[in-house]
Amino acid sequence: MVRKDRCVIIGAGVISDYRKTAEFIDEDDFIICADKGYIHCKAMDFDAHLIVGDFDSSPYPKSASCKVVKLNSEKDETDLFTAVSEGYKEGFRKFLLLGCLGGRFDHTYANLTLLAYWLEKGAEITLRDERNEIFLLEPGTYTFDKRSGYVSFFAYSEKIEHLTLEGFKYTLDNFCLSNTCGLCVSNEMSCDICRVSFSSGKLLTVFSLD
Repeated sequence: MVRKDRCVIIGAGVISDYRKTAEFIDEDDFIICADKGYIHCKAMDFDAHLIVGDFDSSPYPKSASCKVVKLNSEKDETDLFTAVSEGYKEGFRKFLLLGCLGGRFDHTYANLTLLAYWLEKGAEITLRDERNEIFLLEPGTYTFDKRSGYVSFFAYSEKIEHLTLEGFKYTLDNFCLSNTCGLCVSNEMSCDICRVSFSSGKLLTVFSLD
C-alpha cells in the first residue's frame, strides 16, 4: 500500500543555514540520510529513520539509533539514488530532497536526473535549499499561488509543446520551448493565481529567491 505521508532525504551537499532548512521538515516526515547527510540531520536536531551510504565523505555513524545500510564504495548508483530507492520500497511516493544542491556540479546534476527517473515510476521529487525549489512537471495544467522571487522554466525533455504561461510578468501562448532555449529564465508572478499548461514533454520548474 502506498503511504500518504512524505519521505525527506538529507544528502551530503551544501546546507548553509540549518535553521532555515529545518523549517522545510515536518514532524511526521520519514527521514532518510544519505552518507554525510546524517551529520546535517543531527545539526538540525532531527532523528533519522534510516541512514544509507558508503561513508567515503564521513565516518560510519557507529552511534546511530536507527538502521544503517553500508554500501560498497564501488557501485553503479549514488548514495542518494539508493536512499530514494529505500524510501520507494517503504511505499513513499512523495519526496523532499535537502542537502542535494551546491558543491560539486556533477553531484548536483546527477541529483537532477533523479527527477525524471522517479517521476516515470510515479514518484514526485522536489529538490530544495535555502534559495531554490526545483521539480518536474508532466503535461497538464497547473496553478500556483503568487510568491516572491523568480520562477524559471526549462525543457527537461527535447521540447515542450504548447507551453502557455498565464498570470506571469512574461506570458506565453502555445509556445514550443526547446532544451536549447533560455527564454523562460527569471520570470515573475504578477497575479495571485498563475497558470502553467503544456501538452508534451517534461518541464523543469525552478522557484528562486534573489
